[in-house]
Amino acid sequence: MQQKEARFITGSTWRHVILMTLTNSIGLTALFLVDLIDLYFLNLLGEQEMAASVGFSAQILFYITAMSIGLLVAVGILVSQHIGAQNTKLAKQIVASSLVIATVLLGIISAILLFYLEDILTLLGAKGRTFDLSLTYARIVLPSSVILVIGMVLSAVLRGLGDARRSMSSTLVCALVNLIFDPLLIFYFDMGISGAAWASVLARIAMLCYCLYSVVYIHKMLAMPKLKNIFNDFLPIAKLAGPALLTNLATPIGSTFVIREVSHYGDSAVAAYATIGRIIPVAFSVLFALSGAISPIIGQNFGAKKYRRVSETYRNSVIFAVGIVILVSAIIFIGRYHLLGLFNLSGEASQLLMLFCSGLTLFFIADGILFSTNSVFNSLGHPLYSTLFNYAKFFLGIIPSVYILSHFYGAKGVMIGQGIGPVLISIVAFGTCRRMIGGLKNNSDDEDPHPREKNFTNPLLWPTSSAKTQI
Repeated sequence: MQQKEARFITGSTWRHVILMTLTNSIGLTALFLVDLIDLYFLNLLGEQEMAASVGFSAQILFYITAMSIGLLVAVGILVSQHIGAQNTKLAKQIVASSLVIATVLLGIISAILLFYLEDILTLLGAKGRTFDLSLTYARIVLPSSVILVIGMVLSAVLRGLGDARRSMSSTLVCALVNLIFDPLLIFYFDMGISGAAWASVLARIAMLCYCLYSVVYIHKMLAMPKLKNIFNDFLPIAKLAGPALLTNLATPIGSTFVIREVSHYGDSAVAAYATIGRIIPVAFSVLFALSGAISPIIGQNFGAKKYRRVSETYRNSVIFAVGIVILVSAIIFIGRYHLLGLFNLSGEASQLLMLFCSGLTLFFIADGILFSTNSVFNSLGHPLYSTLFNYAKFFLGIIPSVYILSHFYGAKGVMIGQGIGPVLISIVAFGTCRRMIGGLKNNSDDEDPHPREKNFTNPLLWPTSSAKTQI
C-alpha cells in the first residue's frame, strides 16, 4: 500500500506554522464572517431581541462545537502521527472509526439538548420574545449538529494529511452557501430568524459533501468501518478526545456563567455581548486557526521523533500569536466608530462595544498562548494538562474576575473580568509546556539541517539563534 508523505517533518517550521495557520484562518474567517453578517441582517429587521436571541442560541450551540472539537483534536493528532510514522492503513481505520463514534455521540447529545431546550434557555436568562426567538432558531439548527461535526472531523483529517487548501476550501464552501441563502431566506421569503437558521443548515450540508469528496475520492483515506475496529480504536480516540472534550467544555461552561451575568443588565447588554461574540472570531480567526494548524505539524514531528522541531513549532506559534493580537487590536481600535455605526447599537450596548474596542482585545495574547500550549499538550500525549489549564482559566481566572468586577462596575465589569481572567493561568501553562518540551530526549534529529544545541535539554532555555529556521 502506498504511504502518505509526512509533509511537516522537513523544511522551515516557521513556514509550516504560517502557511497552515493562514490557509486555515481564511476558511474560518469566511465562516465566522457569515455569522457576523447573520447578526447584521437580523439587526436590519429593527428588533434588538433578535441579536439577544442569537446570543442565547449560540450559547447552547457552543456546547456542541466544544464537544466536537475534542473529536477533531483526537482525529487530527492520530492521523498526523500515523502518517508521520508511515502507517497509512491504520490512519484510514482511525478515520472510519471516528466518524461512527462522532455520529453516535453527537446524535445522543443533540437529542438531549433538544429535549431540555426550554429549560436551558430559561436557565440562561432568556425571557419573553427573546425566549421565543431563541427557541425557534435552536430547534432548527440543533438537529443538524451531527452533519456539522462529521464535516468538521473530515476537515481535521485533511489538516492531518497536510492538505490545508482543501481543509480551508471546505469552510469557504460552507460560508458561501450560508451567505447566499441568508438574505434570500431572511428577506425575500420573509422568514426572519428561521431563515437565518435554515441557511446555516444548508451550509452545513454543503460542507459535509465537499469534505466527503476530498477525503474519500481525492485522498482515498476512508476505510469501511468495522465493528471490531471501532471497539479497538475507541480507547486511543477516547484517550485524546475525552480530555480534549472536557477541556473544551470549560469554555461554554464559563461563558454560560458570563452570559447569565450579562442577562441581569437587560437585552441591550446581551445584544452587545452577542455582537462582540460575533466580532471576536472574525477579528481573531488567525488566532483560533493557530491551535488546529500546529497540531498536525507537532503530531507528524513527534511521530517521526523530530523533537527539536516540536520545540521550534511551539516557540514560533507563540511569537506569531502575540504579533497577530497586537496587529488586530490596533485595527479594531482605529475602526471602533465604524463598528459602532455598522451594528446600530445604542445606549449601554454601544458603551460596551466601545470598551471592548479600546484595549481589552490586547488580553487575547493570553488566549493565543493558551491555544498553542494546549495543542502541544494534546499532541505530546498529555491532554489532561490541557483540561487542567482550561478549567483553571475559567474557574480560577474568568469566573472570579467577572463576579467581583461586575459587582462594582456592572456590565462593564463583566467585560473587563472576561479579558483579564486568563492572564495568570496562561503564564503558568506556558512555563509548564516549555519544561515538558525541554524534557524530551531527541533520538532522531540526525537528518535535521540545524545542529542541536548542547543546552537544549535545559527546560529553561530555547534553541539559540543558530538553530532558527528562515521562512
